[in-house]
Amino acid sequence: GLEDEIVPPAQAEMMADALRRKGVPFAYLAFEGEQHGFRQAPNIRRALEAELYFYGKIFGFTPADEIAPVPIEMMRPSAPALTAALIASSASCSSCVMLRPVVSSSVCVFAYVRCRLCR
Repeated sequence: GLEDEIVPPAQAEMMADALRRKGVPFAYLAFEGEQHGFRQAPNIRRALEAELYFYGKIFGFTPADEIAPVPIEMMRPSAPALTAALIASSASCSSCVMLRPVVSSSVCVFAYVRCRLCR
């Protein structure tokens, strides 16, 4: 959260900057009024919905319920199609479609990561 003294927001911003420099799609949400960990029910719900929204955009599906959009930086228009092709391809590396949630207990950053062999 923005009031976290254990994992200050500057650390999450450094992760986001690194993902941006590498051109990796990610979403970054910081939560007002939270310290180390999500304690407020609306923030817990928002973090989970944001994760589902991110997965939907990366893997090319629409969640059943309406979810408020999450800004995804570095999103390539072909990411869902590319991901689907990699999943379907037996020649692809099994780890190249990893979605890695980079999460401290108070900030969520989700990033789409391809392995070194398949980049």
